[in-house]
Amino acid sequence: MNTFNGTFKYLIILLFFTYGCASVKWKEAGYVAHTLDCAQTYSIYHDDRFTEANPLFKDHSDGWMGICAGGYLVHYGMNETDLAPYWNPMFTLMKFGVVHRNHQLGVEIKF
Repeated sequence: MNTFNGTFKYLIILLFFTYGCASVKWKEAGYVAHTLDCAQTYSIYHDDRFTEANPLFKDHSDGWMGICAGGYLVHYGMNETDLAPYWNPMFTLMKFGVVHRNHQLGVEIKF
């Protein structure tokens, strides 16, 4: 079985059971997931074994901090809309899926 498919199924099940759950702080978890993803992106740029697959980051190793900051602004803006209860769980689970997949590939957070 493809690892990504297994991870995706797990995330869908997690979304189903936790969607709307008051104990999950989706906004804060989304910021954590985005921070981990940005830290992994930084590590990818400084490790010759990996290449960044995200087309927004691919050729912009000098501007990764600005792109990550832009992601935070988008996240903050979406949290101020009526879509936040629907958007946050999907964004957070997707980001944690990316972080998990990067970790499976061997990406470590190094500074």
